[in-house]
Amino acid sequence: MSYRVDTVPRSVRPVYLALSWACGLVVYLYFVLCRLTSRISIEGPGDHDLAQHAVFCVWHDSWWSYCVVFVRYRSPHAAFSHPAAYMKPIHAAFRLMGLKPLVLGSSGEEGRRAADEIARLVRQGSSTTISPDGAGFPSCR
Repeated sequence: MSYRVDTVPRSVRPVYLALSWACGLVVYLYFVLCRLTSRISIEGPGDHDLAQHAVFCVWHDSWWSYCVVFVRYRSPHAAFSHPAAYMKPIHAAFRLMGLKPLVLGSSGEEGRRAADEIARLVRQGSSTTISPDGAGFPSCR
């Protein structure tokens, strides 16, 4: 049986949440280290004010770089992610990074609902990212 973050059995939920947040904290501390030791340089024509409302496109294997860059700029960011139980540590790290809201969705009707919610948030002024090459963080297909 495959569990989602919202269907983990009550009997193991406290341990599941504690371990997820502990692992998420480790990921977050690595993120802080990356932020403190990285220098961001953006080249090319156009306005590069990343504090502005935008939809960023990244290959799904480049999401870490995206996180290191976008959190430096305090514009609101919304994203959606797979709801599988194994993703909870990553969701916890995103929360610690300040990503709000994190909409859960994947494929089928659930993915469509999540994409509609992200579109609504973008219309209201949030930034987001898409992975045009397929599944990944956060994927809006």
